[in-house]
Amino acid sequence: MRTAVETYELIPAYARLSRKSRGGRIESIPHQFATLDRLAGYRGDTIGLRFADKHLSAWDQSVTRPDWEAFLAELDTGRHRAAMSYHADRLSRNGMDTERLLQIGERWNIVLITPEGVYDLGNGDQRAMFRHLAAMTINQSDATHRRVSDHKDEARLAGLMRDVYGGSPPVGFRQGKDDWEVDPEQADWLREAARLVLADPDHRVGTAYRQLPAIVTNPADPRDPDSVGRPVSLKMLRAALQRPASAGLITSRDGEVMGESDAGGPLDLVTYNRLQLVFASRKPGRPVTARVYPFGPVTRCGKCGNQLTGTPGFQKRGYYSCRNPHLINGVKVGPCRGVSIPAADLHELIRLFIETWADSDAARAAFAENPQTGERRAELDADLDDLGAQLAALSGRRLRERGQVARLTYDGLIGEAEAAIAVVEAELAELDRLDAAPGLPASLDWATMTDAERLRVLAQAARLPIVILPGKSGPKPMPVIDRVILEPQG
Repeated sequence: MRTAVETYELIPAYARLSRKSRGGRIESIPHQFATLDRLAGYRGDTIGLRFADKHLSAWDQSVTRPDWEAFLAELDTGRHRAAMSYHADRLSRNGMDTERLLQIGERWNIVLITPEGVYDLGNGDQRAMFRHLAAMTINQSDATHRRVSDHKDEARLAGLMRDVYGGSPPVGFRQGKDDWEVDPEQADWLREAARLVLADPDHRVGTAYRQLPAIVTNPADPRDPDSVGRPVSLKMLRAALQRPASAGLITSRDGEVMGESDAGGPLDLVTYNRLQLVFASRKPGRPVTARVYPFGPVTRCGKCGNQLTGTPGFQKRGYYSCRNPHLINGVKVGPCRGVSIPAADLHELIRLFIETWADSDAARAAFAENPQTGERRAELDADLDDLGAQLAALSGRRLRERGQVARLTYDGLIGEAEAAIAVVEAELAELDRLDAAPGLPASLDWATMTDAERLRVLAQAARLPIVILPGKSGPKPMPVIDRVILEPQG
């Protein structure tokens, strides 16, 4: 047993950002180290290495605290006979951390110095005392977490967004009497942002953000007329477009939608669901491109008759190729070899074909019969392409998920995508009832036409499907024009 007068030099010290129980005031890391410096000076010790983590709680064992790991590693070098911490509960919010510290303390006979007491971790009785303290600390954290969770569950049943989600009102809201309420100015701004994102073929949030005027959230203190709100950043906008509260939705602990708040939200449910499909189906850091290979549905393999599939190939060059297994005399065989054509070459051939057809009598007759619904049909076709690509991406991600909760989440998103597709298809069916013939775009400017417009014009101009014949590689490959059967109607 060491004596109380023993002093130590260059002690490793650890601090962690925490919230005091009274008033919710943050005990800053500089404040914690200042307390430890005063304690070390009183005892005659000196502090060496300082370790600090800016996490409010160590109760959650899934949270990684880099400086905590570095602190333990430094103690386990055997170079130190003492360690310091702002409070023992900085080191004992979960049982695993407690035991790791005690094992190292026992191995190297370390004294733990804190403002509320000194623990000789090389002594079995004092390790037992520390374990008792840890058990009480863990129980305190568990009880706090339970009370907070119970309070949030009651708020969910009451439909109170502020108590469920916490914090200050996010973009689109302001503080009301009992809960958040929709802020009209911010709501208009957020709705316009959503419209711009959905209208952009690549759904780029940054592009929409740059088109919008600057706006600030509500002042931090509504009682202070001089208080200035926080400018809405691109990051805040992206979060707002994906936040369930933006549609007035209340979610469970697992993030599942369980109801709607009385206050509602700045976005309607249809717009919010469309946005969730966009964000869930896109690749991180890259925009969604709905149709990279738009002519796949109207191309066929010259050997087996299967639809061709667009895919990246050699040197990332896109190709349409036969990639789907099929039956020959009742036997399932693999894709056909040699039926592959560069996508850029096929796109250029189709463009030249359409521009030539545009000067024909058949094109002029088609324009004369152009129904008034052509523009709306083009919009719906583009929406259908977009939703189809999103549905495919969501289905692929669901197959790769192993967790049941994640699969259920994707099931819900897939259901939303299928419902949105059904709405678009229903309107297209209504247009079919009104129009006997499909519409054409107002101008055959290939560069400005959408993929949906190009496909509809191609259906007017050519016999479909387009057949791709097998080719041969080598120094003298068969020209693309000799491999593509693309003929005009009639």
